[in-house]
Amino acid sequence: MKKFFLTFVAAFVTFSAFAQVKLSCDLPEVEFVYKRCTLSGSTAFIDFTFTNTTGKDINRLAIGCENAVAYDDEGNDYKFANWADGTHIIKEYQIGGHSNSSYDIVVNDFMEGVTYKLRIVFTNIDEYATNFVRMKIPVFINNNGSNKRGTLELRNVPLKQE
Repeated sequence: MKKFFLTFVAAFVTFSAFAQVKLSCDLPEVEFVYKRCTLSGSTAFIDFTFTNTTGKDINRLAIGCENAVAYDDEGNDYKFANWADGTHIIKEYQIGGHSNSSYDIVVNDFMEGVTYKLRIVFTNIDEYATNFVRMKIPVFINNNGSNKRGTLELRNVPLKQE
């Protein structure tokens, strides 16, 4: 019985260490794909792609900075702030070659079937953190006066040193 228990614990620890990143978004109009999270010093870069899956173009998509939050496995939270006050912050959002560090990042004329790149930059990552346990990022769609709000949520995002 003792051997079985130790084998079970070892298997559980191994499985937990390689847990898959879980991604969900409650807006079916947008398909997000998690690509990677790399850590360079105390700065983390999380890369995604996203695609309009509606079958038609959308006027505007905004990925919200203001209410975005992430939590690491050391108990730290990372919230958006556009000032360097020495706390854990989400520094900027980048779509393609464009970046924004003060407001939502916006795609005007969000074309159907076109894949876009998204990068979120976090600063002041705790030196002992090994993953983001949970992350929530607001997503907004405006199409011909119709507004929809949703949330992109990720769980178990490993921090891999470059």
